[in-house]
Amino acid sequence: MPIHQLTVGDLTCTVLNDTTTPYAYDPATTDMVGAPWDEIRAALDDLGEGPTGIDAMNCLLIQNGEHNLLIDTGVGDNSRSHLLASLAEAGLTADDIDMIFLTHFHGDHTGGLVNEAGEVVFPNAHYYAAEVEWDIWLPRSPWPQMSEERTEQFKKGFAPLKDRFTFIEPGYELLPGVTVVDARGHSPGHYLAHVHSGDEQLLYLSDTLLRLPQFAHPDWHIIFDVDKEKAVETRKAILKRAAEENMLLQVYHLPFPGLGTVEQIGEDAYRWQPLA
Repeated sequence: MPIHQLTVGDLTCTVLNDTTTPYAYDPATTDMVGAPWDEIRAALDDLGEGPTGIDAMNCLLIQNGEHNLLIDTGVGDNSRSHLLASLAEAGLTADDIDMIFLTHFHGDHTGGLVNEAGEVVFPNAHYYAAEVEWDIWLPRSPWPQMSEERTEQFKKGFAPLKDRFTFIEPGYELLPGVTVVDARGHSPGHYLAHVHSGDEQLLYLSDTLLRLPQFAHPDWHIIFDVDKEKAVETRKAILKRAAEENMLLQVYHLPFPGLGTVEQIGEDAYRWQPLA
């Protein structure tokens, strides 16, 4: 399965692919909103995108020699999820993961925590997330990106894990050199991970943006953005910082490995430069 390993200072980071799925650019089904379809299609043409793109789910493993920290867990769909196979390619099993940071609780980021038999996948992990995510999503069914049946099955295995959670705030240090960043908007407790060691840094962007045109048009939001105005504000601030600091980014839903940098090309407009 696809993995991509790099170092950030003294930390070993491995991008673990969970899924890679064709995504049709179709006005009837697009999840990008905030602009007429002809403008979205023109932006896709400018990017050289044809009728389809790729929707991926790329989790991040961070190792410091003492801890194995997994950020997000994919969708947990037996028919298409490859997270555990990617983890095996990196030389680990689910039992080796002792820390899991969930950037938010949408089903395509948390589904891999509980398998379709209702069993906990990472039995030795301690979990970290924003408490508001637990409070908002646990009572609801279905969860975003989950069917109602899968939500109820998932919650039976997930709800008993609460005692193994540490609920955190922005600025919390998950590991030395791995800090939680506020990125609320997409979800009420949507947080990112900033990896910084020595002179190097990587920002795990989670769902700050999902589609390529959003770099040049950060005011185009996704239907899953809970607070659309806040999501746009967050997106602009994160992209501005990333461009100014020439920061390496990892974007969860871009084609594997989702790594690259951004260049500012106008006011609140950026160009994605994928890692070669």
